[in-house]
Formats: sequence, structure tokens, C-alpha cells
Amino acid sequence: MKRPLVISVLMLLATATAAQMPGPETAPAPPDTLVARFSWSGDGPTPVGLAVSPERSVLGGVVTLIIDLPAGAAALSADSLQVDVDWLESAPELSVLPPEGLPPSAGPRILAPFRIYRLGPWRPAWIDGLPGPVLDVAGRLESGDQFVPVRDPRRLGGLPPWLPPLIVVAIVVIVALLVWRRLRGGPGVAEAADRPLPPPAWIRAAVDLWALEDSHGHDRTYLDGLAAVLRRYLHARFHLPAEEMTAAEVAVAARRAGWPVARLGAFARILAGCDEARYAPAGVGARQCRDGMQRLIDLIEGERVDPVWTPVSPVERAAAVQAWSRLRERYPQAHEGGASC
Repeated sequence: MKRPLVISVLMLLATATAAQMPGPETAPAPPDTLVARFSWSGDGPTPVGLAVSPERSVLGGVVTLIIDLPAGAAALSADSLQVDVDWLESAPELSVLPPEGLPPSAGPRILAPFRIYRLGPWRPAWIDGLPGPVLDVAGRLESGDQFVPVRDPRRLGGLPPWLPPLIVVAIVVIVALLVWRRLRGGPGVAEAADRPLPPPAWIRAAVDLWALEDSHGHDRTYLDGLAAVLRRYLHARFHLPAEEMTAAEVAVAARRAGWPVARLGAFARILAGCDEARYAPAGVGARQCRDGMQRLIDLIEGERVDPVWTPVSPVERAAAVQAWSRLRERYPQAHEGGASC
């Protein structure tokens, strides 16, 4: 079993097991009791009494705030009141009467109607004073006898009760097999050792360079092809993703990978010269193209490795040798210090 497949099976089994695990027991949570604090919009006396009628109302219904002022205080209108919550909305257009059995007040009494738009318990208070008794707002379709507790979430079902233990046992067995194979050295090591080595990088480079030399004139397209062959060669020979890098990035990646700077610096300079010339506004001359090809062939010559232990088909090897011979005939070994393309 391949490692990605094993990991996918483990994740699937763990997900199915988690779906069957019972969650922690949760106690019913009563609704929060909010406090609505009233005050004067301007200056006014501190009330000596504060009450709300009725004690239980319905959502959107009218509740009456009853404020008793001290003796001798000036009577204020209900419009002078303000509240710090948005679920109580003043309704001055309504006419309300004091509830029956309310004791008389020593001073003026204010009746302020409000519409309430919040379910659950709440308490009135005057600014920073202590809240009054708990009042309740019920929904229009509720019976209103008692609070309805929050029920426990429903547990997911669908799998037989014996399946979760079986899944746990299967996970333990699979993990044990993976550990056993890792300790004894699984067949993955042998498979990696049996993989054939890729052919030397110069074989494909020789064929590609001769095809470029034989089918293109010395122009900007020639430099494009030369840069592409160089990038593929760096990838195959030095294991650098040069197809996605600039010349400066190739030099930095070579240093990070541990390659000698002088060894790959020459390749990076050729690549930088080719990129600069093919993107320059001036035209590309034949000398630039020949110099680039000359320097690249000389550098690959120093890196050539004969495929002794690497399996290469005779046809492919013969084509590479023939292409390399033709390149060397057209571009003999040059002295150091040639111009870059």
C-alpha cells in the first residue's frame, strides 16, 4: 500500500470515528437577563419609584413605565425619557392607564408607554441604580407558562454501534504495520534503488543545440532557443529549476545548493548575456549568437560524463555523439575569456 493511500484511509477512518463520538453533556442554559436603564434626556429629579406593567408581555406588545417623582417636583412629560437599549421603543401616541392596586404617589406620577422587541427576561433600572424585579417577554405563539430550556444538540447517527470500535482497531493495525515496515526497511528502498538513472544532461543538450544551429538564423529567436537549452541543461545536470529562474536567481540557487560559484557562475553569465541581448531594443547580431553558442559548448565540454552505468539507447547515444561532433567542427575549442552573448 502506497503511503498517500494509507494516509487517506487513516483520515477517512478518523473522520468517521469522530462523527460517532458522543459530545460532552451540556446543561440547559437560561436566556440572558438584560437591564434597560432609563434617564432624563435633560435635567430632571431622581425618581423615588420605578415600576413596569405588566410583568409579562408578548413580543411587540406595550409595556408601561411608571415613574414616581418626589413630593414638590415638577411634573415632566414622557417625551423627556430616554433608554439605553434599542429593543425598547417609545410609543407616545398610545394612551395608557395606571394598573389597578397601585399605591398612591407622594409626588407627580409619569406613565410612559414603550413597545418591546426582545424575547426573554429583562429588568428596568434608573441610570446607575439597582435594577428592579425581573420581567419577561414571551413569543406570540408561546403559552407563557414557563421558560423553555435550551435542549441538547441532537447526536449524529446512521452507523451501527459496533462500527466505531472496529474502525479504531483498524487504525491501530494500520499504524502498527507502517511502523513495522519502517523498522525492517520496506520495499520502497529497493524500488528507489532499482530506478534507472537519467541519461547525462549533455546528450539532450547536444541534440537540441545542433537542431537550433541547423534550423535557425542568428537572430533573436536563436537566442531564445539557446537560453531555453541552457536552462534545461542546468536543470538536468545540476538539479536546479532553472526554467523558472533568471540568471541572478540561478547563481543564488547554486550557492544555496552547495555548487562551486565559479563552476556555475560561467553558465549564469551566459544566460544573463543572452537575456539582456534578446530583450534589448537593438538588433541581435550573428557575432552575439556565435559567441553564446561557443561559450556554452566549451562549458558543457568540461561537464561531459560518458554514460557508463546509465542505460542509454544506442540510437539516442549515436545521435548525441554525431550532433556533438558537428558542433565541435563548427565551434572548435576556444580560449578562455570570450565575449558573452
